Amino acid sequence: MFLLFCQGLVGKLLIVSGANPLGFCCIHARNHMVRFTFCHHPTPPHLACEQGSIFIQSICGNSRLSYIIGNIESLVKRGSQLNSIDQQLYAYIVENTKYITEEWFRQRKELSGPFYNKNTNPVIEEELSSQHALTIKTLASAFLEDSDAFGNYLEKWANTVAQSRVENQIPIHEVLEALSKTRQTIWEYIETFIFENNEMVTTGKITSWSATYNSAFDQLNYMFSKKYNDITYSRLMDQQTLINELGSPLIPILEGIAVLPLVGDIDTKRARSILEITPQKCVESKINKLFIDVSAVPIIDMMVASELFKLTEVLGLLGIKTYISGVRPEVAQTAIQLGLDFSGLPTFSSMKQALAKIGVKKSTI
Repeated sequence: MFLLFCQGLVGKLLIVSGANPLGFCCIHARNHMVRFTFCHHPTPPHLACEQGSIFIQSICGNSRLSYIIGNIESLVKRGSQLNSIDQQLYAYIVENTKYITEEWFRQRKELSGPFYNKNTNPVIEEELSSQHALTIKTLASAFLEDSDAFGNYLEKWANTVAQSRVENQIPIHEVLEALSKTRQTIWEYIETFIFENNEMVTTGKITSWSATYNSAFDQLNYMFSKKYNDITYSRLMDQQTLINELGSPLIPILEGIAVLPLVGDIDTKRARSILEITPQKCVESKINKLFIDVSAVPIIDMMVASELFKLTEVLGLLGIKTYISGVRPEVAQTAIQLGLDFSGLPTFSSMKQALAKIGVKKSTI
């Protein structure tokens, strides 16, 4: 009989009668269950067998170990152990989730962030506890044969924790510090499992677990940082959109007539935003006359004037008549010194004067 170890498949037994091969018995061991499948098959030329015994060839990396085992029950038992030790470690970590979390809570006073070390809000405490349990299960799943399990848990964990930390405005370095403490606490429990099962856990297995654990935690840190950045960036973009909206507010005062009051400095970015947003708002609101008030703009330089000209040209192509109001004396003097030409634009010193020019009076409004 002959056994060849490989992943998933514990081995193949060559069934012989005397010196005559009869077929193969495939042994599958997974999650403490062993399954045998017999099939007729010719003898592969590279397999050797010894009558009345079981010949086993175990392949580990580049090294080969051949030995004789005379008892098939011990063979199957060993195959089952080899395939279940990772599962046992996973179960051990998950079963100790409560104690790992309690240990982390005891040590969190060493953390620098007030969200972790000084928080007495019971809602936050419950949130931290449930999220820490999810962290433990995510990392434990890295030891399972099913690689998809870790990936699924990782995605769920990163979304949950990143969203929570952004909403609570927790700096990313404080989160990574807390995760580092979690990393240490869980590994201490893995060391305890190794000590309690030292007869089954080889040095090679410890090295493999260490590599798996550190790789899983590196992925945890990376995925959290990425999700945290994505959520933060999305929020910043939403805020910038709101700022742009507020930076160019279109205020309808009569049917077809609106005012665009500009307040504060106008840089290139804001000018571009005004140029992009205002025409669309005018079309949506069915505006045919627009009063642009610049009385609260401290400086009108070449760039600002150029953008105003572009805006009026675009609005003109849309059939919208544009008026500029709020041109202060100092602004007019600066415009002349810079050689700015406002002759093509109807300009007024105040909004009241501009509205009166087209027959809009206080009583009308």
